[in-house]
Amino acid sequence: MFILYGRPGSASAAVEAVLAEVEAPHEVVHVPRTDEAKIAAAGHRDVPAVEVPTLEFPDGSRMAKCAAILLHLADLYAAHGLAPALRAAERPRYTEWMINLAAKFHSADLRLFQPLRFARNADMAAAVEDQARAEIATRFARLAAALGDGPFLLGERLSAADIYAAMLIGWAPDVEALLKAQPALARLYNGVASRPAIAPVWHRNGMIAAR
Repeated sequence: MFILYGRPGSASAAVEAVLAEVEAPHEVVHVPRTDEAKIAAAGHRDVPAVEVPTLEFPDGSRMAKCAAILLHLADLYAAHGLAPALRAAERPRYTEWMINLAAKFHSADLRLFQPLRFARNADMAAAVEDQARAEIATRFARLAAALGDGPFLLGERLSAADIYAAMLIGWAPDVEALLKAQPALARLYNGVASRPAIAPVWHRNGMIAAR
């Protein structure tokens, strides 16, 4: 049994979705935002004792960081096909997008939704938020171009990278407008959100259903 420490609206949604998709026995433990809010309000950069998301393995060991957890789970449950084999031609593209989503897209979201963590005062926070909003729009346009006819990053094949990307799309300031403006992103998002195992996870995490 895996234990996933998370909360609705956080990156634990993608981890929970992958756990559901590969049918891995798991329990979700809700971690209140209170401690993180206090840390941010005090201007500290300390990492909470239990970072969200954190995955606890059956042996009691733990792993944090969304992209790292997704990469590990997809390889651990290779039979479910959420990651190309190490020597497969699609593996470099898959790995590149997983890291790109974490380093570029996800980091921009953190600056958008938690600007005070990256600024010394409210005025600087507003500038951080504005810059993040513009960066997110640019990166979604690049993702749409990279998808082409898709519907997924590896063509017809769903991967853990698509689940990660769908979560990030679901965090867009105006999801409905984004999906309408970018049909390629809509195809990816709906392809993930409509999966029987993932749809209830999306609902529990406040993500919009497939359109």
